[in-house]
Amino acid sequence: MKKLVLFILFVVTSSLFAKAQYTDLFDFSGKDGINPAGSLIYDGKFLYGISYGGANNDGVIFRVKPDGTGDTNLHNFDSLDGMTPLGTLFSDGSYIYGVTQRGGIKENGVIFRIKPDGTDDTVLHYFDSINGRWPEYEALISDGTYLYGTTWYGGKHGEGITFRIKPDGTAYSDIHDFDSTDGKQPQGALYYDGTYLYGMSLLGGSHNYGVIFRMKPDGTGDTNLLDFNGTNGLDSHGGPLISDGKYLYGMTLHGGTGNWGVIFRIKPDGTGDTVLHNFNYTDGQAAYGSVLLYGSYLYGMTTAGGTSNSGVLFRIKTDGTNDTVLHNFVVASGTIPCGSLILVNNALYGLTQDEGAHSDGVIFKYVDSSIINNVNELPVTANEVRVYPNPSDGIFNYELGIKNYPNVSRWDELGTIEVYNLLGERLCQHSFSAPRFTLDLKGQPTGIYFYRITSEKGNFVANGKLIIE
Repeated sequence: MKKLVLFILFVVTSSLFAKAQYTDLFDFSGKDGINPAGSLIYDGKFLYGISYGGANNDGVIFRVKPDGTGDTNLHNFDSLDGMTPLGTLFSDGSYIYGVTQRGGIKENGVIFRIKPDGTDDTVLHYFDSINGRWPEYEALISDGTYLYGTTWYGGKHGEGITFRIKPDGTAYSDIHDFDSTDGKQPQGALYYDGTYLYGMSLLGGSHNYGVIFRMKPDGTGDTNLLDFNGTNGLDSHGGPLISDGKYLYGMTLHGGTGNWGVIFRIKPDGTGDTVLHNFNYTDGQAAYGSVLLYGSYLYGMTTAGGTSNSGVLFRIKTDGTNDTVLHNFVVASGTIPCGSLILVNNALYGLTQDEGAHSDGVIFKYVDSSIINNVNELPVTANEVRVYPNPSDGIFNYELGIKNYPNVSRWDELGTIEVYNLLGERLCQHSFSAPRFTLDLKGQPTGIYFYRITSEKGNFVANGKLIIE
């Protein structure tokens, strides 16, 4: 009996401690990087990021294992090949790509690529005032042919541009020049849905508070979907916009009822603009990054506000309800969280710009039972889908359990499956006409992905997670 009581106490205690846990995994210091200003990426084995500091004090590219060990500087920038890296890296499985805000031949920033082991570092493009300058909080995205991004300044009007370039550094093109009407000083990564590129600008538009814009991959069809007016947000930093297939979600630094910033959603055609949440300082203030969509919740961070005015980690449902502060950042374990969260093995990972053991920022991990229990918790019909093997090397077999659903007596319609990465970018879309089919994702790097299945007549809708290893 005594052993049984002890066992029960152990289980209960363990459950309580496992419910929520914040861990300072790694403390930046000097040559291994300081004050990171962006987000992490994950390739199935390592976390990668960029920061200030390094051997030349011009910035570094680093990698570290998800348990905080194995920290390595893959590259120390030296001004000529870039300096002041801001934002997030992008991986295509063979190379890691990124930008620096300054440095290079013209001292206006560069586009670079490097292999995951730190070799073959190459400058793909040097920015100048004509073809763009100073990419800000940038993360490149890909449509499979080109890499796309924006710069804060430069171009014909000096207000920033949208550019594209092939992964080998050829075919660089300024595809759009911003002006005060259609937005100026675009910041952060773009989002691509297979038809349009979407993004946000810091300023410009009818109120000069910034805009949400979209354009085709060749730069044509530029449209302002929304002009921020203060009430619905202003000063958008970081990004990118995140999609659930119906809405685009994002945050702004300021605006809203208390001018503490907002979380919003909007349809891809510009309708349905809604402020989901007005930050109130207690639950956060000044969001620089984007939200992470996982199940029916959005997860994110603010750089200020909370109990210590050092930022918070929060979650909120996609309809704006159930706003919850999961963690208040404090000096001992990192303050001023920056960029966006990523999800690795049911845990959230992120960066802070300041404090920690050496006051230079940290890499942190946050585990919460709500995250683990939120798998596939989406506001759709809970249809049965069998996916195997999962994890896999990129080949996934699907079986749809249509026999259990009265509205689907036999499969006599077209179905569509879409796959998204952790940034909310749609990577592919395929059609199928039978309840059993195979999905080939061998061209994608290792990591976590999400799928969404819909049928032509709307009888079958399902969502889930895929792991490539």
